[in-house]
Amino acid sequence: AEFKIPVAQLRFNAAGPEGGREWGLNVAREISRNGELSFWSPTNLERDGIVSQFGILENVDDIRPPGSLELLPYLSQQLTRSPRTGDDPFYAPTDAGTAMGLDLKYTFRNGLTASATVNPDFGQVEADPTRVNLTANQLFFPERRPFFLEGGDIFRFGNTQTFSTPGPPITFYSRRIGRAPSGSPSMAGLDAEYAETPLQTSIFGAAKVSGKIGDGWSVGVLQAFTAREDARLQLSDGDRRSITVEPASQYAVARLKRDFSDGRGYVGGFTSYTSRSMAGTYLADHLPGSAILSGADFEARTPERDWVVSGTFSMSHVSGSRASIERLQRSSVRWYQRPDYRSQSVDPMRTNLTGTAGELSLQKAGGQNWLGSLTYSAVSPGYESNDVGFQNRAGYRALHAVAIYRELEPERIQFFDVFLFHGRGWNPDGLLTGRVTGLGTTLEFRNQWRFNIEGFQAGGVYDDRLTRGGPVAWSPRMRIGSMNLWSDRSRNLSGSIQLNRAQNEAGEWETELAVETAFR
Repeated sequence: AEFKIPVAQLRFNAAGPEGGREWGLNVAREISRNGELSFWSPTNLERDGIVSQFGILENVDDIRPPGSLELLPYLSQQLTRSPRTGDDPFYAPTDAGTAMGLDLKYTFRNGLTASATVNPDFGQVEADPTRVNLTANQLFFPERRPFFLEGGDIFRFGNTQTFSTPGPPITFYSRRIGRAPSGSPSMAGLDAEYAETPLQTSIFGAAKVSGKIGDGWSVGVLQAFTAREDARLQLSDGDRRSITVEPASQYAVARLKRDFSDGRGYVGGFTSYTSRSMAGTYLADHLPGSAILSGADFEARTPERDWVVSGTFSMSHVSGSRASIERLQRSSVRWYQRPDYRSQSVDPMRTNLTGTAGELSLQKAGGQNWLGSLTYSAVSPGYESNDVGFQNRAGYRALHAVAIYRELEPERIQFFDVFLFHGRGWNPDGLLTGRVTGLGTTLEFRNQWRFNIEGFQAGGVYDDRLTRGGPVAWSPRMRIGSMNLWSDRSRNLSGSIQLNRAQNEAGEWETELAVETAFR
């Protein structure tokens, strides 16, 4: 097979005057019927990391990075026909709309890429699946818009190298930009009989610059502006008016990272800023006026790359009206109003909220047999990242430990491993709110059949979220077991059998048996 990649699609720097530029390269081929993965440049599975084991192309000096400009204008037409429902005054049997905009991309010769968009076209993005949310928390949906996906790895911040983490808050969640309007007639104290509300917030414009420059530097800067959105209402007395359901907002995100020691580590920084124009509107009592989040992270590996220590720390500061900050204190992220919350309480006079979050991990990521990780995470009660990030809980400490034993080349089977896990979590009052112990193994046979069996014991802890702002509840101990068998997926006919059983100390139990088959 021959593959040709246009040079214009690669990001790289110009060769220095001394020459001798080197590129890393590797090619892999997967043969499913044999369970085989082969590499052009030998890749040792005992070592952590893939790029560090690339082959080297030497003296790549004659290729100059091209400067390129790409323009992509669009014009879209939308037509919606729907049956009449009631006496809705905003009903239109045929509702037509036109939109136009422009995407721009420019590649600099130093490896950076600048992208900009005006009224971006998200009409062809795959729709989110329909989900019914019965929890007190918001739902997470992955980003699908091309403008935000490209170069998204450069903006990633807040994670460490570990086999298990309680899931720290996400510091940059691009779905916040252009989200569905957050206001409503009921929030404005109006009894609206009919309403016409925009489905999403319009993005006036967004621009970003990202890429790798110099000797190991990674840079990412993003700025976006969203428009004010209004809804048309007809009140129960027949009066018509319009209200603002989303304020004009601006978002800024910046990320800087410096690789060192031949790719064995890095240090980096991150900051984000959000501001909203809500003066004179009811939204000022529901949304913070501004939010800023800043932090730093690092990673360091041993020369053999078997061991890695990594950490991250960030601080958030949110300010707004007294009513908006009180809503944050009472939200499902915190539940400050809990009657038995000793270390926190609702303060209706506050106009800001400040908190910190951090995680530190030690991981053994390489080696023939033994792997493992030890991770400590802590998020203070006042930490808030939901303005341009994603967070469902604040105020916890957690410790996770994982040990793994594996055989990469056993005698009679293809592969097997055994893991042991233990995790604990505490709330700000020091109550034990999480305790899980697990043991399991996975075997892969030479005919590519796989077998897995796992067992966990959880519970026997306090649950400070079950009553949604009420007192803590007791969560009884629970035992969970699962057994799974998969046939060779490369065959025309394949299938699996899964058996799961859970039982708690109160005598409640649940058993699930699932059988799946596939024919190609």
